[in-house]
Amino acid sequence: FRENFQIDHFIPQKPPRNITNPGTWRVNNDYSNLVFSCPFCNNAKSNKRPTWKIDLPHDGERGFIDPTSIEYKNLFLRDPHWNIIPNNNCQQNRIAQYIYKELRLWLPIHSYYWKLNILDETITRLEAVNVQDSEIQNQINWLLVEFARFFRTYFI
Repeated sequence: FRENFQIDHFIPQKPPRNITNPGTWRVNNDYSNLVFSCPFCNNAKSNKRPTWKIDLPHDGERGFIDPTSIEYKNLFLRDPHWNIIPNNNCQQNRIAQYIYKELRLWLPIHSYYWKLNILDETITRLEAVNVQDSEIQNQINWLLVEFARFFRTYFI
């Protein structure tokens, strides 16, 4: 499913609509400004930039935190159904709530992607299992082929 993801500019290429002097907007197009994004998050984020300052991605309440940063990893958790939820115990809970709302992380598609990735990785791991009993190994192989065919036909 990673092949469906997109490369996004963390600092948008286009200046936000409400910026007072769009001619001064200069985006760094190098690797440090690129993030791996699902199409839903990329579309939801668009060119949003609440602080209007290129070197200030958030003001503590509104804005975004680079998902590749250490600061980001504590913002969200997964509930027992693998839905993304804001971490109410993190220091930057207001920013987590903002990102959750703006990127629409409550959409079921985010847990579906997570679950499908886990299933795909499980198929790959099971394909590597080697059982000494050839009859059992043949049954496992047949089941894996059938399951993988079904899974990849309908979900990839």
